[in-house]
Amino acid sequence: DSTYTLTVTAWDVSGNTDVETRSIFIQAPYIKVLTPATLPTETLIMGKDYDITWETNITSGNVKIELLSSNTLVQGIIPSTPTGIPNGSFTWTVNNLIGDNFKIRVSDASTPSIFGVSEVFSIIHSNDFESGLTYTNSGVVNWGIATELTSNCAKAIGESNGNITSAILTSGVFNGLLCTSLTLTFDQSISINSSKTPNFVVEYYNGTAWKVIYDVAASTSAPQSCALPNLAADMQIRFTANISKNGGIDSWSIDNIVVSGTTAKK
Repeated sequence: DSTYTLTVTAWDVSGNTDVETRSIFIQAPYIKVLTPATLPTETLIMGKDYDITWETNITSGNVKIELLSSNTLVQGIIPSTPTGIPNGSFTWTVNNLIGDNFKIRVSDASTPSIFGVSEVFSIIHSNDFESGLTYTNSGVVNWGIATELTSNCAKAIGESNGNITSAILTSGVFNGLLCTSLTLTFDQSISINSSKTPNFVVEYYNGTAWKVIYDVAASTSAPQSCALPNLAADMQIRFTANISKNGGIDSWSIDNIVVSGTTAKK
């Protein structure tokens, strides 16, 4: 940005003069990313739509949008989208990278040295079941949606009068490679009433195999926090209820599933 002085001198036919001086401010081209913003740290949910917004004085052309982690480029979001003077926006379906040190960079597509960077934000995997089950159902018994715990939740209910049968609920894939650690948290309510021996298991897929991180065979409503120690690009979580209704009905309700991670800082 610069301020210039403009002097204009006028003469009439008689030789009289008039001088006028004005200061002129010329603003350099700029891009300022408005959202995501730090509140104190905004959290985005993978798979959800989010509006990236920016302010600019560039009057034409396009901008490029990229995702940074620890100030390093990790993913191109879109190579070219209209500049949108004075305010631009782009709806981004948040990717499956987990971490807590992301930024968005918006740059002029033809002059990359003109750019703006957002404040720091996090990306998590989250499921509160308000949009339905969304996870994959398998096993003999199906999980369903119930209104318990804080609101909608996933619930498996024993259906067999005979032996134990399994209800299996599996998440989509998320990428933990940018993190130094990952943590799974969830709310739950386990009710054991059958004459059998039910148990309730949480596993995570570490890129090569499923590993048990939680295994309980008693009624409980205690929220859980479990570390996912081996990180990979194609991770998942899986909830298995081995349940019956022989002599009474077993059930497992789960809600507010979150996988969050700590990113290596640079």
